[in-house]
Amino acid sequence: MLFLYPVRFSLSFVGRAV
Repeated sequence: MLFLYPVRFSLSFVGRAV
């Protein structure tokens, strides 16, 4: 499930950007 780490990071980054 290592591929989920970058996904969560991306979602968090997007949430902060918005």
